Amino acid sequence: MPNQLQSFLFPNHAIRGCLVRLDTSLTEALAIRAYPSAIEVVLTDAILALLLLSHTLKQPNTISMQINGTENSSLKLLLAQCDYRHQFRCLATWRSDELTTDLQQLTGNATIVFTTYNDISQQMFQSVVAITENNLQHCLEHYFKQSEQIPTRFYLFKRGKQAAGLLLQALPDEREEMEDWQRINYLAATLTEQEIFTLDNDMILHRLFHEETVEMYGAKNISYQCKCSVKKMQQAVKLLGRDDADALLEEQGIIEVTCDFCNQQYRFDKTDIALIFANSVITDTPKNLQ
Repeated sequence: MPNQLQSFLFPNHAIRGCLVRLDTSLTEALAIRAYPSAIEVVLTDAILALLLLSHTLKQPNTISMQINGTENSSLKLLLAQCDYRHQFRCLATWRSDELTTDLQQLTGNATIVFTTYNDISQQMFQSVVAITENNLQHCLEHYFKQSEQIPTRFYLFKRGKQAAGLLLQALPDEREEMEDWQRINYLAATLTEQEIFTLDNDMILHRLFHEETVEMYGAKNISYQCKCSVKKMQQAVKLLGRDDADALLEEQGIIEVTCDFCNQQYRFDKTDIALIFANSVITDTPKNLQ
């Protein structure tokens, strides 16, 4: 089924996996901006990779991937986030219309920053991944192998506004047999674009691994969901400071804040600003949303 994630396990080989399918949720995410095709490809890969990795996230964690291009690179910024409920959001900005899907050229050999954030404890853990390959999946595979010592493979597919992915990963702290790992991945590599977009998950896993024991877990829904709110934009206004906020009000009569992810606009008038700096709560009302 589209817009779903389903994890599975090879209990005899200490290998786990995940399948992801996207259609309407991806369309919604990419419709926010008029992305050039090369940016769309790289951003879709980032979304798929995060969603595939999110099947191991525990409540209430959020994982994000950020690439800040170098000074002269075509890509300026790529940011994707996904939480334990498999709700994601994303954005990308670029400097030039002369774009390529080669990740090293697009980013100027920048780095990928992975962040895992706990919404309750507010603890944050970061990992830096060097962009040493020309596509995202190979960069991530190299990182997991060299830095985490966890063999990992990503198989990513895109067709029009649809996308799908397959993840295979050795279980942490378990010793997998290299022969088993290589055989499972040899079989996975035979998966075709036609199959992943037309067959259901049961059929895909049976077609690939019919001689193996595979335990499948329940499918989970995926959705595009921005986390912006009046409360968060109220905090952004407060960071301006009262003097700068009053100066903007004097000049414009209103303060307008736009969410970079979804382009939702929030407007605050003189009364709102007074409440913000009095530490009062402003609820989401039609007056504030545009």
